Amino acid sequence: MKLFYSPNSPFVRKVLMTGMELGLDDRIERVQAAPHPVNRDRDLIAHNPLGQIPACLTDDGEEISDSRVICEYLAALVPDQQIFPSGPRRWAALTEQSISDGLMAAALSIRYERSTRPAEQQSQTWIAGQTDKIETVLDALDRRYVRPPPGFDIGHISVACAIDYLAFRFPEITLGSRWPHLADYHALLDARPSFAQTIPPDSPRAQSGAASGAPK
Repeated sequence: MKLFYSPNSPFVRKVLMTGMELGLDDRIERVQAAPHPVNRDRDLIAHNPLGQIPACLTDDGEEISDSRVICEYLAALVPDQQIFPSGPRRWAALTEQSISDGLMAAALSIRYERSTRPAEQQSQTWIAGQTDKIETVLDALDRRYVRPPPGFDIGHISVACAIDYLAFRFPEITLGSRWPHLADYHALLDARPSFAQTIPPDSPRAQSGAASGAPK
């Protein structure tokens, strides 16, 4: 299958981590894309009309968009998988995925506001609202991760991608000062190969080789 991606995207990272945890990494061909909210990638639009990543072209020729859908597709390929657990944990994991995705979307919204508009046209009110959304999600996740749930499922993956994206793009948001339980969880993640091997290549941590197995 083909995955249309950008290596710095937290949503792409969620798919890549899911694929690795499921043992499917060698079946995923990565195809570089250039998503942009204004200068839209027409090649990408041919596979996802929204022009967003990740997008997937399956071996059967099916076009699948959105990280949540792609992760479920990958899980469906593996019998007895635990990335999407059953029982009560399922709803907690899906909720963690949903609010983590919302955090990442808010963070990307701020980045686009800052990168696509001249400084005098940027809305500080908009940025403040999206920042507040990020902080309220962190509040909720910190309460959930006083003791991280056992296992490693789509909830854990989503939280990992969200908090590491903040460390990458928003270093001014310091977890330990307000969200200590998430900071503790973040510190444990480098030991997870799927996390260490998908650190965004533009991240200072990747460039310094801080994480074991992280791409240089």
